[in-house]
Amino acid sequence: MKPTVVWTIITVVVIALCLVAFEVRDHFLPAEEELGDFTPPKETLYFDDGWSAGLIQVGEEMIEEKRHVPSGGGLFGMSGSSFSGSRSTFGIQQTYEGRNGVLTRLTFEGERGSLLLEVILRDAADLYPNPLKVLSDGGEIYSTSINSNSRIDDFSGIDAMLSPTTGAVLPDILFQVADSQGNWINGLGPFAFHEEDPDRRGAVVFPAWPHSVDELRFRAIRPGSEPLEFTFASPAPKSPPAVWASQPLPATITRPEFSFTLEGVTTNNRGNHPTIRSKTNITSHLTKNGQPVANAYDVRFTGLEGPHGATSANYLPDPEEKQLKLQFSAVPSQHFPVPERDALMVAELEVDANGKLKPATVVRGAGVGLIQVTVQWSPYYGNDRHVMELKWDGVWANESQEAAADRATGGWNTAQLYCFFDSQPDAIQRGDRRGSGSSGSGGRTDFDNTFQFEFDTPPAPGTVIRFGLAQPPASHAFDVIIDRSDVK
Repeated sequence: MKPTVVWTIITVVVIALCLVAFEVRDHFLPAEEELGDFTPPKETLYFDDGWSAGLIQVGEEMIEEKRHVPSGGGLFGMSGSSFSGSRSTFGIQQTYEGRNGVLTRLTFEGERGSLLLEVILRDAADLYPNPLKVLSDGGEIYSTSINSNSRIDDFSGIDAMLSPTTGAVLPDILFQVADSQGNWINGLGPFAFHEEDPDRRGAVVFPAWPHSVDELRFRAIRPGSEPLEFTFASPAPKSPPAVWASQPLPATITRPEFSFTLEGVTTNNRGNHPTIRSKTNITSHLTKNGQPVANAYDVRFTGLEGPHGATSANYLPDPEEKQLKLQFSAVPSQHFPVPERDALMVAELEVDANGKLKPATVVRGAGVGLIQVTVQWSPYYGNDRHVMELKWDGVWANESQEAAADRATGGWNTAQLYCFFDSQPDAIQRGDRRGSGSSGSGGRTDFDNTFQFEFDTPPAPGTVIRFGLAQPPASHAFDVIIDRSDVK
């Protein structure tokens, strides 16, 4: 038999077997409608203008939808193509998985302490409204779609939703939950719709909500329509909140490194969102080059808790929680006195007799791969500001050299650049990283970074300026518990 005839027979057999395999696979892999579905709406709200909202379920911090898809089968054990991914939209982290074009898992995850409400929206034409105008964090209105989000205006308040004026920019729909005193808390969203989900399910996030009720009361508002109320059982009902011992304001915390004072706490109701603002003061007890340095730390507000737990960002918890725990961190500032002994010197230069910067030289043997360092006074600022700009270029010829730079600095990606004057033992300040870049091929990596240092007065002629890499000093976390009545 001729070879061409043999190959023709083999090809025909292979094609026939593939067709059989696909038929068998289709027999064992049900159609989407045979797989069961995600959770159906508990009820559906119908508005006067034809819009509807399918209300599915609520969850604390997370809602997950799952359904089983058989692994396939067929003559060759084919299981079909899989897909997965994740994205974050306005504090909602969405993850999804699927196979053979069928969405099998969909998860909405909010920030800690948040309440989520899963919904399905339809407009008057029974279509998913795309784009959809929603209320977002900070009292802003965003136009959202599957692939884009854009800010369009500030929210003018609930009264505008109930009695809209001509031309007013408002959310297409607003969801609210009642607190323990019957006041309404705005929900954000709904956000995060997935293109593989024909229902376009989304989640509304409530940063604060009552934890010690068995049943949660909600309402949905379309502009100009009567609010429609509905209820869900609480996903995690708790006992009445405990009572914490609190400190009167101003409250001071003293540590060996610093003294911190919480001077006052106020509310900001922009967009009808009850958030807090804190007025603080921190003074370090450290010295730098033999002199006190009061500004060695910056203060960061890191979280807010009530007796029932955390709330999202800085949203006030439910009124039943009478004490508030404000969480802070004292973070080393750019003026923190990093000692030279902790830094790996990589470059230096001298200021000449005329106050000009001499060319910088790379410290050989530093082991971090720097080839060239350029330092100049930035041309982008006026004469009243003294901003020094450092740019370096380097190369790692192979992964071993990159690993050596990592070891030399205690972690290349986390190391920070500090400048030192003359023989002073502590850093003058930390550089502000303004840009970076890298490219690699065949194990070789070329990289560059730009830093800026700003001085109150330029370094004196004859000053030797040295630059060293060091790991950032440790931050200090602490809490202040106050009485809710002290929030003004």
